[in-house]
Amino acid sequence: MFGKIRELAEDPKVLLCVLIDEVESLTHSRSASSHGSEPSDAIRVVNAVLTHLDLLKTNCVGMSGRSLRKLPLRVHTSILQPEEIVSFEEFVKALALAAELVKKEKLTFNSSGSGDVPS
Repeated sequence: MFGKIRELAEDPKVLLCVLIDEVESLTHSRSASSHGSEPSDAIRVVNAVLTHLDLLKTNCVGMSGRSLRKLPLRVHTSILQPEEIVSFEEFVKALALAAELVKKEKLTFNSSGSGDVPS
């Protein structure tokens, strides 16, 4: 499964969203494993899933997860009008524009010698 996800993530023309249902089951399994109450197979599965999710971080170049989560809000506050109805393609283009704006702001902010990066 993660092989296919990585393959899709490497294509710059693909918008990839990984949705995980029952994520609380993963965290429960991980905490239970630290107390020794979870079978070793379950521990290996949880660790494998979390490891593969961590590997996907390399495809969010130049942006943190926090910045990515805020992109849709950025689109609606500075690129599209809140009441404007747009197609999926138009929204994705607006997301790409918002991402470029955030990256430029980050570069400008970093080159000014300031501490924290805006999100």
